[in-house]
Amino acid sequence: MKKLILVVTILLFSINVKAQITKGNWMLGGNGSFSYTDRKSDISNPDPSWNIVVNPNIGYFVIDKLAVGSYTSTSFGKYSNGFILSLGPFLRYYFLKPDKKINFFTEVSFEYSINFIKNNENPSNYGYNIKPGLIYFLNSSVALEASLRYHYNRAPDVNMINNGLIFGIGLQIHFERKKSSKK
Repeated sequence: MKKLILVVTILLFSINVKAQITKGNWMLGGNGSFSYTDRKSDISNPDPSWNIVVNPNIGYFVIDKLAVGSYTSTSFGKYSNGFILSLGPFLRYYFLKPDKKINFFTEVSFEYSINFIKNNENPSNYGYNIKPGLIYFLNSSVALEASLRYHYNRAPDVNMINNGLIFGIGLQIHFERKKSSKK
């Protein structure tokens, strides 16, 4: 068994990588994170909170190294008798050439959130995220990522602002578009 794991590991890391972060390709993936948030509010408990967040996403590369897409976010955490669902668009840019095994990216996103939490005074809110990160391509299609996201969220109905840093770990799958053959 140890020999099989060693062979698979060598194959994964010796494959010539040409990541699919070029125009016309799709990416599908997401990340999970644990966050600690500082709360400021006129009417609710101002104590800090923690959350476990799951963020699936889908994106399309409109030009080389730039993907636009949509993501959802589901949060469970302290003070929750339910969950928060967030939806929104994102822009993601990769800094290095597509043939690099390791690449850096930054992502910005806007979100609209709906609370499904019992006895919550703020049914909806909005915010934005700024997320730099590092991505490591295992092969031309599969990549692991680590990111640090700054999150800002506001519920205007109750004058509440949440902001914080969120460390996330994720997986992205990049799909190469099929090139049509011209006759």
